[in-house]
This record gives sequence, structure tokens and C-alpha cells, in this order.
Amino acid sequence: MDDLLPLRAARRARVAPGGGAVAFLIVSADLERDGERSDLHVVALDAEGGERVLAAGIPAREPSWSPDGREIAFLADGVAHPEVGILALDTGETRRLAVLPGEGSGLTWSPDGERVALAVRNGAGGRIAVVEVGTGALEMVPSGEGQEDSAPAWSPDGLALAFARSEAGSAAAPPSSSIQIVPADGRAGPATVPSGLSFATCPSWAPSGELLACVGSAASRLAGNDPCLQPWILPASGGAARLAARGVNGVVLAPVPEGPAWAADGSAIFFREAREGEIAVVRAEVEECAEGHRLTRGCQVVDFSRAANGTFAYIASTPDDPGSVRVLDESGSSSLGPGAWAGGRVPEVPALARRRFRSPHGPALDGWLQGLDRDRSPQPLLVSMHGGPHGFFGPSFQAGHFYRNVLAARGWLVLTLNSSGSGSYGEAFADAIRGRWGEHDLPEHLAALEEVVADGLADPARLAVAGYSYGGYLAAWAVCHDHRFRAAVVGAPITDLAAFERASDIGAWYTPWEMRGGLPENAERYERLSPIAHAGAIRTPVLLLHGDADRRCPLAQSESLAERIAAAGRSRVELVRYKGGDHLFHSGGRPSQRLDFNRRIVEWLEEHVNGGDPDE
Repeated sequence: MDDLLPLRAARRARVAPGGGAVAFLIVSADLERDGERSDLHVVALDAEGGERVLAAGIPAREPSWSPDGREIAFLADGVAHPEVGILALDTGETRRLAVLPGEGSGLTWSPDGERVALAVRNGAGGRIAVVEVGTGALEMVPSGEGQEDSAPAWSPDGLALAFARSEAGSAAAPPSSSIQIVPADGRAGPATVPSGLSFATCPSWAPSGELLACVGSAASRLAGNDPCLQPWILPASGGAARLAARGVNGVVLAPVPEGPAWAADGSAIFFREAREGEIAVVRAEVEECAEGHRLTRGCQVVDFSRAANGTFAYIASTPDDPGSVRVLDESGSSSLGPGAWAGGRVPEVPALARRRFRSPHGPALDGWLQGLDRDRSPQPLLVSMHGGPHGFFGPSFQAGHFYRNVLAARGWLVLTLNSSGSGSYGEAFADAIRGRWGEHDLPEHLAALEEVVADGLADPARLAVAGYSYGGYLAAWAVCHDHRFRAAVVGAPITDLAAFERASDIGAWYTPWEMRGGLPENAERYERLSPIAHAGAIRTPVLLLHGDADRRCPLAQSESLAERIAAAGRSRVELVRYKGGDHLFHSGGRPSQRLDFNRRIVEWLEEHVNGGDPDE
């Protein structure tokens, strides 16, 4: 297991303006200081697909090329105070440009190369900062209380900045977001660009400067958490936004929100779309509003960039690769594969086989089996459930859940299913579990499980269930209502919907949306769908794992469930608290905690699944 933690992953592939070089990050665990390390690498390409290293090992995040391709701005990594740095490629030297008043993101150069803009976030919210490259002078764009500004984008003439301005959600409505434009000379404040969209973010300018592309939704839904965001085109001067493509299952903004990239002639935009478990780079013709054309397949694209000559650089994650840089030419054919570009291969990864499963509710569901070994069948089976609830599984390596790889390598069969509610299948599918969490999607998991058992692949006497966040909710719900599992792992769950609505950082608006109504009118539904209301029926040993600084799913959600299970006295329960851990500590937190998280899961499942009767 220890050899999976130090795996390196490539991130933030930024192709040079002329397409002749690629800058990217190698992200890895720094075991000595128990943190994460991010190093900038720059590689030049030649016509034969070769490479020449221009820079390597510079502690940095978010590289951004200057318009002339001679310098790269970056956010310094591992420094005491947030700062912007500049790398001069001709000399290899770096210099500090400016110290920031908060954590930065979205670094981008002005077309004349004289300024950079970025979003800066601190305790007061998020604001846009503009820094003079020559002097390091920093100015903040005016913003109001409770507003979060992000995703700055320069107009082609450099005279204006577009950015997204979000307003916090409430019990009455989810967060909203609008596109703002502010003159770059600072002589006037930001002005809202009317679009008719309820949520609009991540603007990008057409080469003509007359149009903007953005990502958002017309209806008031889940804001940035919506798995069904769409690409839009609107006049930069304001006016009704129109869809840029038909049939998009959902534009992906995570892990780094970015606006669509434009073709050099303004005829098309490019964005990442989630579709049936994959995340692909898609081209959409601006004037046609037709279905987009997928440029990548068989992976999940983590991020990408495009040069004016049509060269793409992107990060691809596959089941045996946390993330490698790949390059496409304008026709979409590969010009350079993984090599020095690779983040790090997963050692001895068990095969991941895609399979369609029958559903008790209608159309078949996508699922994956990892570790299938017919010579060892029937195998112990882990049903692993994704979070969200609108997350989804696909052909990628999930660094926060490498216990699945470990178990599969030790002879387990791991089943992952994109049940109702999952993203990457469109709005109707994602909304199918609203107001019926657990009641609608657990039967789908159980049906898939039974199908694998019926095929002789899984041992019905050696079954386990695990999940994190919403997956933790569903794992808890499963053992409340079904006693076939010998062990359960419940990570950072929602267990009490009413308490979640009161205490979560998104609870006030997120819970009423998911429950099709808020309190007090829907008190019966909140109670019925809360695992703590059924915890007395649990007979399965339950391991709870939770960060004590989690604001999304507060620690009390696990504590309440543990107390109910212990009071019933019908099964063993153990709660592990991770000091200082936020909701994503298991994937991006301290390496020591990430390793402990995965190790405890493997040990718990192997201890409890190898013997005993789950009904005892």
C-alpha cells in the first residue's frame, strides 16, 4: 500500500502560445514535511515528436504563459506567504513579482504582456487582482460584501477584464453567479453582463471581442455543484445567452474552473464534457448549436489548454495512471504520448472491466469490476459507492480511494456503479434521486451485486460496502436496510438531514433542493431518509472515518450515527477522527492521514469479511 501514496500526477498542462512547448506540474506527496509538493516542468516539442527540457523542479502552481512565450507566471508553492513568480525561459531564472493578500487562482496574462490578473481569496471572500509585470504593483477590483469573484479573462484588446461574481445561497435559493466586465484602466467599477442565466461562470472572450463563452445554467439548480452545467454564448455587450451545443450531459469545472477555449477564428469552442463516466475534450461549432465532437476517449481529462495553431495539451487519467500529459495536433491525432510526461504508473494495477447492469427502474446502468479473477471466483466483493451524490465512476485512478486497488490486488472483486443520481448522464438521470435518497439508488446497487453473485463471480457470504460523503450516506443506508454485508466503511457521511441543513456550509440551500423542499414542511421526508432514524437495525460492523474540520459534512454527522449504533448494541462501531482534516483530506490532505485512511479501510474489511455471520 505504501507504494501508492508517493505516486506522482501531472496537472495543469499549459501549451505555449505558438504550440512549441508545454508547461505542466508534477504533484506528489512530500513525506518528510507531510504535505503536497507541486513542481513546474517545461518541455519543448520538435516536429518529430521529440522533447527538450527547458525547466524542471520549480516549486509552483498554476503556470501561465506570457503572450510572447518567453516567460511563465506562476503561483509559488511551499512559501510562507502567497506570491506570484515569473520564470524567464531564456535564462531559467525566477523572480518574485508580488506578494498576495490571500490564496491565488486563475492566473492569466494581458494580451500586451504588461499585466497579470488572478483571483485572490481570503477571509473576506474572493476578489480580482491585477499586477503590473514591470513593477509588481497590485490593485484590487472593487467587490461587495458576500460576493466571490473568480475566473478573470482579458479581452483580446486588453482593455477590459471579464470575471464571474457569485452570491451566497440561502434557504430560499442556491448561489447565483453572473458575468462581470470591468475596464482594465480602473476608471470604472464592474458592470453585470445581462445574460438571462441563473448561474454563469468562467467567461472567455471570442477572438473578435464581441462574444463571450461561459458555463452555467438557465434554471436555478445546484450552481457550481450542478453536474449538468451547459456551455453558453452571449454578446459581450449583454443579451440573451444561447446554448453553444446540444446534448451536453454536463460541462466539468473541477478540479480547476476554467472557461471554454476558443478556436483562433472564433468558429468553435472547446470544453470538457462528462459523458457515461468519461471526461472528454469536446469541440462545438458556435453557429450550429449541434452536438459536440469528442476529441479524446477512454480516459478522464483532468484539464487542457489549446494554442492558436490548434495544438492541445491535456492531462489524462486512466485506471493505471493518476495523470499524464498528452498532446494532440489540430486534427486530433496524438503527437506525443506519455514518457517523461507521465506522473507515475500505478504498480500492478488490477484490470478494470466495464459492464452494463440491469436496473430495477428501467435502462441498464454503467458499472465497473476491478480485480476480476475467474480462477479465484467466487471472490469477496466490495460495493464501493461514489459521493456527490452526483459524482460518477469512470476509467481513471482515484488517488483518495486507492484502497480499492489494494483490495483488488489482494484477491477482492470491487464493484463500482453509476446508479441513478450520477453525473455524466444528463439532467433527468441526475435528478432521479431527488426526494428519494437511498430508496431509489440502493436497490440498483443491490441488483448489480446480485447479478455478480448469480454469475458466480462474488461470494455471497463475503460482501462489504464502502463510500465517502454521499457514498458514506448510501453505505450507512445500506446496512440500515440490508443485513447481507459483513462490514461497512462510512466516510464523512450525511446521516441526519435536518442537522445537515442547519450545520453544513451548503446545507441551507443544498438540502431543500435534494429533498424537493425544506423544513418544516418536509420534516417527515427528512426523518425517513436519515440513516440515524434506522441505525438501531444495523447489525454490520461499521468503521466511520471523518475529518474534524469538515464544514461540508460536519463531524457531528458521524458522531450521531456512532452513538445510535452503540446504543442499540447490535454491532461493532468505530469512529476515527482526523485532526484538522477537511472534507477532502482523504484525497488532498496530509499524506500521513491519507495513508492511514486507506490502510484502516483495508484492515477493517479484511478483518470482518473473512469470517463470522453478518446476521449475528
